[in-house]
Amino acid sequence: MEKKNGLLTAALLATVLLMGSCSSEDSEMGTPAQSGSPILFSVADVQPRTRTVYEDRLQINWVENDEIGICSPSDNVLPSVEGGPKNTTYKVTALNANGHPHHAEIKPSEENNYLKWGDNLTTPAVFYGAYPAERIVTYPQENSGVFSMKYYTNQECEVYSSENGVYLTKPDMKNAYMMAKNELTPIGDHVLMAFDPIMTTPDITITAGSYEVGTGIIQPVTVTGVSIIMPKKLNSTDLNYKITGLTNGTFTNPRGELQDIADGQESVFIQIDNDGKKYVDLYEGESINLMAFLPPIPQLTGAKIRVHTLGSTDFVKTVEDELQAQSRITIKLPDITPETTKPNNWMSKLDDNT
Repeated sequence: MEKKNGLLTAALLATVLLMGSCSSEDSEMGTPAQSGSPILFSVADVQPRTRTVYEDRLQINWVENDEIGICSPSDNVLPSVEGGPKNTTYKVTALNANGHPHHAEIKPSEENNYLKWGDNLTTPAVFYGAYPAERIVTYPQENSGVFSMKYYTNQECEVYSSENGVYLTKPDMKNAYMMAKNELTPIGDHVLMAFDPIMTTPDITITAGSYEVGTGIIQPVTVTGVSIIMPKKLNSTDLNYKITGLTNGTFTNPRGELQDIADGQESVFIQIDNDGKKYVDLYEGESINLMAFLPPIPQLTGAKIRVHTLGSTDFVKTVEDELQAQSRITIKLPDITPETTKPNNWMSKLDDNT
């Protein structure tokens, strides 16, 4: 998953799950389904091709070599090798596939490792997909619909622009989990999967105030990252997400739910990569934008954001509103003088040259 011109975001708009084809005019793509023939897949994006949130620079598109895991528990779907698992990793190989500007073609990452149609071509088959494939721990078993994904509480945003003291960053999209489900009676050999972003994605902008260390002596505040401290946590080392998707042929909302939520705090740390340095120096009025990927915990209120800085400063903001799938948060750091400075009890990882 990537963004146009190298920019991306995970605070995404929900996609539309399309059933079995690239468009309503293309209800039978490719050749008719035949027992033992490979099942071909493509992935879809909501129109227009660029999903924009907040600003034009925050957008997401499929890019070549993105890898997706797809599986099926249905009896009329067979593995590529008899007795093997009914899941396969697919790689995006072509954008704008078959002349459709919102679709990408995917093929097995390992040559000829296709899922195949079985003998029964008159009953529906269900398919589940998850991005990124490298984070999948276990695929849905039977009809559970639950993907288990590796989950990292240490994340990183890379600075790509610092014009006029405005630092813009891009997050690691391997933390932007996407899920898909499609259920259809085999018609053609082609199955379309449209992916929904599931993570809660606060977009945080930090602006520096004045930092006076002595009479007339002003220096920048050195920001090393932020922590988002959630009042709930995962009761597992992995993120377990159940894809519901469809009920009697209609879409449910939400289309899935997070499993194993527990009481207790959990913190996600967003570190900065500033051309190899793990910090930025912000003078008064300068800012940095950071994005975090949090588990999609419902009704997440009372989260705290701690701004990690170098020196004897300590900044914490409580988010009064519920964190939504897309939440924009602004933090104005206070003016600091020798009289208002207080100890900083938090330590942040810095590069060896600091």
